[in-house]
Parts: sequence; structure tokens; C-alpha cells
Amino acid sequence: MAERLKTTKGTVSRGMAWIGLGASFVALLDILTYFIFAVVIGWEGLGTIVAVGAVFPALNKATELGLIAAIVNKDDHTPEKVATIFWINVITSVVLGLLLSFVFAPLIVSFLNRNGDFQDLEAVRWMISIYSLKLIWQNVYYIPWAFLKRKGEFKKMAVIRMLSNLAETGTKIGLVFWGAGAWSYVLGLLAGSFVWGIATQFFRPWLPKFVFNFGEAKDWMMYGLRTSASRIVFHLYVNLDKIFVGSAFGEAAAGVYGLAFHIVLTPTAFVSGVTVDVAFPLFSSLQKNISELREKFVFFVRNNLIIVLAFLAVIVAVSEDAFALTEHGKQGMYLLRILVCVSALRAMSYIIIPLLDGVGKPQLTLRYMLVAAAGVWGALLACSYLFAEWGSISVAVGWALGYPIAFAVLLWMGLREVNMTAREFWKRTRNISFIAVIAALAGLACTYGLGVALPHAHDVINSLLGASLYSLPAIRLLLSAIVTIAIFFYLLMKVEGITPVSALKTLKAK
Repeated sequence: MAERLKTTKGTVSRGMAWIGLGASFVALLDILTYFIFAVVIGWEGLGTIVAVGAVFPALNKATELGLIAAIVNKDDHTPEKVATIFWINVITSVVLGLLLSFVFAPLIVSFLNRNGDFQDLEAVRWMISIYSLKLIWQNVYYIPWAFLKRKGEFKKMAVIRMLSNLAETGTKIGLVFWGAGAWSYVLGLLAGSFVWGIATQFFRPWLPKFVFNFGEAKDWMMYGLRTSASRIVFHLYVNLDKIFVGSAFGEAAAGVYGLAFHIVLTPTAFVSGVTVDVAFPLFSSLQKNISELREKFVFFVRNNLIIVLAFLAVIVAVSEDAFALTEHGKQGMYLLRILVCVSALRAMSYIIIPLLDGVGKPQLTLRYMLVAAAGVWGALLACSYLFAEWGSISVAVGWALGYPIAFAVLLWMGLREVNMTAREFWKRTRNISFIAVIAALAGLACTYGLGVALPHAHDVINSLLGASLYSLPAIRLLLSAIVTIAIFFYLLMKVEGITPVSALKTLKAK
């Protein structure tokens, strides 16, 4: 039997610390890359990247068919069963690669071209087709990555993520400055995936047997299909809005919307997604211990909120300056502030979903995903029609109206599984939310205060030295971010007793 994650407090806390470190590193690199894309290749070029990347997450999940989750969740491992799972993944990735090139790519191009506002359609088609190489290569690391997750090798997982994303980011930035345009995005993804595969095999070598016994792996297939169906629906409904914006409002609008969405929601997905690497195997091991399951569920929600809400508080504080030096400053500011509300709820939803899967009820996750997809997309389409003059902002409003309803359904499902009332859940998580709101308001006050003080200081310095020393939006953004973070963690220390020293000790704990 494959070894399971040890559920000691030290193991879980240490895993969370490494996850937070790795995810924060990755999120910062990712945001930096998107800003560089916007500067170097313009909003139209970024719009092409946003449209292309919208389909990739769902394809990744469709390739593995949830079978990696089965390896983590199930105990009846045999070399033959695991090998069968591997070969099923290989066949699936090849078939999906062919469908991607000859079916999905032409359909997406046709949709983007419906209003004639999207220009670089040929590049979109070829970039989507080339991505099929990544789908096939992922088989190199899917199985050993599942073993690392199951055993709780979180430090190794964090190192692999950081190495992969360094390679991905380095390739993207290097190629975009070299002149590769939007192609640098897809080639960067391929480079990152290549390093991920090599690093995973280095830390956890694994080769499959030449065995295929579908009957033996049938139960894993059924579990995996139920799990992956919900994941595929999730990635479709949260990402296809970029293609919708591109087709309805053009490439530049897709670029602005995509960058705002990326700044607010993608870091939440990075942090929460890798937190699931710790949460899912732990929830799976605690299925029959409801009291412990409830405590660990609250623990993960609180830790995820600390990381995500600190980041979102900064976004609220600096939203006016994030797009200040572009021609889309006001639009970007409104998009950021609207999407912050959605991101805060999604930070919690990412923990509830592995809870449902971990207790063996992936069918509940699928039901939620279908409700969320219908609710969110109903709101998106309605708002884009009613408020069409707002452009991509109307789509963000649709998110803000539709997603809270879907989240309420998911929260009800999750709390029912851990025998917890909504009132108790709110009581145990509200302090972090209040701290984030106070920090965000303080950051906004700093932003507007500096908006008055900095121009005067700049004029004085300029008159004395005869030279402009800094960009006002950039310096205001930096100072407001520092104030927001300082206040957030000061209040966190005072109210919750969490300090940087205690976090460091957690990271070093044996």
C-alpha cells in the first residue's frame, strides 16, 4: 500500500508554510509577466494571449481525467493498476491533442471572428494547436506528482513549482523581448512543463510497467471521471469569459480584462490550488473522523484567507495606480475593485471542493459546478447585454452578481459535510475578513493622502534640483502597498497572534 500523508499538526502547518512560500513566488512572477506582455506587445497582443490561454486549464484537467485524485484518495494501489492509469492518461492526451488541433482551435477562431474585431486569428489557431504537445508531455510527471502529494512531500513540491515557473517566466520574458510576440506565452508554458517533468522525476523517479488492465482500474476510472467532470466544468465557466470579451469587445478589451482578472483572481487560484495539494490528501484520510475533519477544514480556510485577503487588500489600495500609466486606467481600476469581491469568495470555495471530493462525494462538486456555471454565465450574458456600453466592465459586474449565489450553494454543501452551522463558520473566520477590510481602507486613505502630498513634494524637489526623480503613481502604489501589508499583519498579530517569527518557525519545523 502506498504511504499516506501523516496528519500531524506539524506536518500540515509545515506543508501550508511551504505551499504559501512557493505560491506567493509563482503569483508574483506571473503578474509581472503579464505586465511585461502589456508593455512590450500592447493590449491587442495581450488580448491574443488571454484568448488563447482561456482554454488551457480545462484541457489540462480533461487530460488526466481525475485519475491523479484517485491515486491520492484510494488505498488499493498495485503497480499494474497505476500503470493502467498511466496508459489511459497517455491515450486521452493524444486524443485530446488531435481534437484540439482539428476541432477546438477552428471553433474558437470562428467564435472570436463573429464580430470581426479580433485580428490575430491565425496565430490563435496555431498556438492552441501547439499546446497539444504539453498535454502529452504532462504524462511524464502526473503519476510521480500524485505520489509526492499523497506522501506529503510539500517542500519538494514547492521546489518543483518554483523551478518550473522560473523556467516558464524566463522563457516568456526572454522571448517577448526577443520579438516572439504572443508566441512567447505558449512557448513559455511548454518550457515550464518540461522542467516540471524533469524535476518531478528527479525527486520521485517513476516508470510505468507495460501493463493495461482496464477491469482492474475501473473503480478508479469512475471516481476520476466524477472528479474531473467538475474540474472541467469549473475551468470552462471561469475562463471562457475571456474569449467572450474578445469576441464581443475586441482584442484590446480582452487584454485589459484579462490583465485585471489575472491580477485579482489568478494569484488566488495559485495560492488556493497548491493549498489543495495539502488539503485533499488530508481530507481523504479523515473521512470518518468528522470532528477532526471539521477542525482541519476551518484551519485551511483561515490560512487560505490570510494569504489571499492580504493580497486583495493591497489590490484595493493600489487599484487606482495599477493601470495609471495606460490609456485604460479607469477601466482597469473598476475591473480590479469589482473582481476583488469574487476573489475573496473563491478563496474559500477552493477549500470546500477538495473537502467534498476527499469525503468521497465528487458528485456534489459536479452539481455545484453546474449550478455555478448556469448562474454565473446567466449573469454575465444578462449584464453584457444590459450594460453593453460599459464594455468588459459589464462582464465583471456579471461575476459580482452571479458568483455569490453559486458560492452560497457550495458553502451549504461543505458545512453540511462537517456538521457545522453557517453562524459558527462565520464566527471562526470573520476576524480575518475584518482585518483585511481595515487594512484595505487604510491603504486607500494612504493612496488618497499621498495623492495630495506627493505632487507638492515632487514640485519642491523639482524646483530645488531641477529634475523629476520619480513617477508619482509608481511611488504612491509602492507606499500604499507597504502601509496596507504592514497594517494587515500588525492586526493579524494583535488579534490572531500570528507573527512573521511564528510563520518562519513553522517553515523550519521538523
